[in-house]
Amino acid sequence: MNVHSLRTADATAGAVYRSELRRQAWPWSIGMLLVSWPIPMLTGLLLYRLGDLLATWAAFAVPASWLAYGLVLLLLPTPLPDPIGPGLRPHPELPRRPTAAEAETLDPAWRAVTRTIGLAEGPFSLWVRDTPGPMGVAHPAGFVIVSTRAVHELSTAELRGVLGHEIGHRVGDGGGACYRLSWLYSGLLRMWFGVAASGASWLTRRWPRLQIAAAAITQLGVLTGLVALLHLLFGTAAAVMLPVAAAAQMGGQRAVLRRNQYNADRVSVDLGGGPGLRSYLLRTTRSTLYPRRYLPLRNRMVLRCLEVCSTDPWPDRRIAALGVRMLGNPSRPPDLPRPGWLARLVHAVLAPLGRLLYWSITAPTLNPFAGRRIPDFEPRPYRRRRRRHRSRS
Repeated sequence: MNVHSLRTADATAGAVYRSELRRQAWPWSIGMLLVSWPIPMLTGLLLYRLGDLLATWAAFAVPASWLAYGLVLLLLPTPLPDPIGPGLRPHPELPRRPTAAEAETLDPAWRAVTRTIGLAEGPFSLWVRDTPGPMGVAHPAGFVIVSTRAVHELSTAELRGVLGHEIGHRVGDGGGACYRLSWLYSGLLRMWFGVAASGASWLTRRWPRLQIAAAAITQLGVLTGLVALLHLLFGTAAAVMLPVAAAAQMGGQRAVLRRNQYNADRVSVDLGGGPGLRSYLLRTTRSTLYPRRYLPLRNRMVLRCLEVCSTDPWPDRRIAALGVRMLGNPSRPPDLPRPGWLARLVHAVLAPLGRLLYWSITAPTLNPFAGRRIPDFEPRPYRRRRRRHRSRS
């Protein structure tokens, strides 16, 4: 379903659109499930050995209790704060219902988004947050939270783009439950890294320049300690598996989360919020939109590593994808044949080698002759040299 048909569609067409989004999210949910198990499995092995030190029955009871705890936290309903009444003030850290002035600003964009996608306001509700944070958040419980900064600073078109993006998260995200469950089960190992970082920040509070180095050293120390503990308890295979599994889980989960961001942008464009979302991204990320082809090789490599480690796509890629979606991608013919699996496999293997060869030829840091142009030979014009006459004393 394209953009124009969705804007003029009825509730039935909106339901078909939402079903298509959920169908497209299923493969990504399975991918999130496949990449989210290594660190929880290692945590379960440590709990099993801890329970085995106590008793044989505890070796199975401790991991079972840990698994049940994560499932209970995931399935429990989220408690909502009480709505604002006359003379009542909500807790400053909790979201609240919008006031009358805020509702006057938010209602046009919110009603336009929910009406376009064919949703009533019952399954989704809009809340406002007073604390600092992102402009909008899609909560798993089914409500969208916007900040007071978004209410006061964004225009109606930009609000519609942000709200459409958050609705896209709620409708078309893949693997959200698997990611939250993996986050809960990885908390026992992740806790020690947080404690080490907090301790390093407290010890170097008088020397701000040393905080980053101290945090990196303490994180490396915690990782070394965990590897040594796994080597002591389970052998070399488990010790080698920990850093490899952590890197694989981090890269896989972040790839799925970046796909969810692109998909939420696509839903926002389909709901008519593409121009507003693009305006918001251009206004807030203008300092990071320097063209990559003008950057040195080492800067591009660092930028690529930051993209792999981030849950959000880089702003220039998001803006380019928004532009393509708003234009409907007219440059690609609809009957373009898709290459076979062998051609795609050969391209996936040879494309990185081609890029590496291109970088090795064009990068000045690797090729000393790259970037230098041999000047054309031009004879210098003859200039008569003036003689200086010295005065005779």
